Amino acid sequence: MTAVAPKPFCVTAADQLYSRSVAQLLLSAERHRADRDYRWITYDLGFDPDRRRWLEARFSWCDFRRVPFEDLPPHYLPSRRSYAWKPWAVWQVVRDADALVLSIDSAAVIKGDLSEIFDWAREHGIYMARGRETMRHRCEPSVMRALDYPADLVDTRERVANLVCFDPSNPVAYGIMRDWERLSRAPDLLLPVEKTVEIHMSDQALLNCLVLPQAAAGAIRLPDEDMDISAGRPIRMLSTRNKLPPWLPLWADPLARLWYWMYKTVDQALWRRKDRNTP
Repeated sequence: MTAVAPKPFCVTAADQLYSRSVAQLLLSAERHRADRDYRWITYDLGFDPDRRRWLEARFSWCDFRRVPFEDLPPHYLPSRRSYAWKPWAVWQVVRDADALVLSIDSAAVIKGDLSEIFDWAREHGIYMARGRETMRHRCEPSVMRALDYPADLVDTRERVANLVCFDPSNPVAYGIMRDWERLSRAPDLLLPVEKTVEIHMSDQALLNCLVLPQAAAGAIRLPDEDMDISAGRPIRMLSTRNKLPPWLPLWADPLARLWYWMYKTVDQALWRRKDRNTP
């Protein structure tokens, strides 16, 4: 008899401000059967007790776990905006996982079958779609120097960390995840004192400093796909940055999806036009 492969994990996290956004994500998982096909974990970054109880009751198929901020350095707190909690949370799953692990932003909405993402990670180790900007504009030079990031890769387009899939059985992918968590313990890498770029992408910048050199060396392969952030033809199975206020009632979910669909349809059309007109 053929053994059944363990279900992949989907890992997200939210605090009270994003509690309605994560509910939106979990609702979208139900619509696309992702609640049945995958094992879901939501890390509690600071839910109000009543909201936590409501989420656990409404989405009983999801495993809600608390982040022990009292045992972590101060820069892990969401209020510090270092996002150090993200590598920590994902690593808690990856280090003991018996299957693929997808880290997914709480303000995302599933729009289709996620199997393409898992299939890619299973074959190549890691799935990360492209962002619009290059490392030159999203990572402080001091951080790149500290991590020995190759100078000839500074104009490589960044990969977006709000959707990352790791295959723990792949030694390169496992090592990248382990090092991402380890580096996140250094606040100066996430929140560098030197500020010469407009936006240093904290945890995402660190992950890119680990992933892009490995991809350039051929140790892993990344997909030629764009996230739906400043992109004309992005991936279709997921929509990102669908932020909702915590007071929005659950019955308004279809209206929120309609609003973001209209907004992103126009935005992507404008980016396609801009790309056509760019020399």
